[in-house]
Amino acid sequence: MTVLNYSYAVNFSRRKLWPLVAGVFQNRRYWDWLEKVECLSGKPQELGSVWRFHVITRAGLWQLEMEITEWLEGERLALTPLGNSGVFEDIRLFQIVIDLAEKSDGQTQIKISGEYEPLSNWAKLKNLAFQRQRFLDLVAQSVNALSRVAAAEA
Repeated sequence: MTVLNYSYAVNFSRRKLWPLVAGVFQNRRYWDWLEKVECLSGKPQELGSVWRFHVITRAGLWQLEMEITEWLEGERLALTPLGNSGVFEDIRLFQIVIDLAEKSDGQTQIKISGEYEPLSNWAKLKNLAFQRQRFLDLVAQSVNALSRVAAAEA
C-alpha cells in the first residue's frame, strides 16, 4: 500500500477554510478535476452519506462513489470509496483524509492523506516512476485552489 501525505500551511483561519473543504460536496467551482458531484444517499455533509464524484482524468471521466466515514466539523473529513468505484488505471484507492489544524490565529495547517495500492506489477512500476508524483501534484493544486478561493472571498 502507498500512503501519500501532503501538508501545507496557509494564512487563513480554520474557520474560513472549512466551508471551502466541505464545499466540495455542493460546489465544484474551484476543483478543476471535478466535473460534477451528486449526493446518492444520506443527508449532505453528514457521516455515512454517499457521494458520486465525476472526476476528470487524462483517460476520461471516472465516477467515484465515496462514503463520508469521518466528519469532525471544522477539523477533519475522511472519505472511503464504495465497491469497485475506487479502482482506476490499476490503482485501488482506500481512503482520503483532510485535516485542518489551527497553527495560530489566522494560520492553518492543511494535511491531506491518501491511501492506495497499485494492483499489478506494471502499476507498481508506474507508481514509482511517475504516478505518485502526479497524485501529489493534484493534491498541491487542490490546496492552491483553496488558498485562491479563501483569498478571493476575504
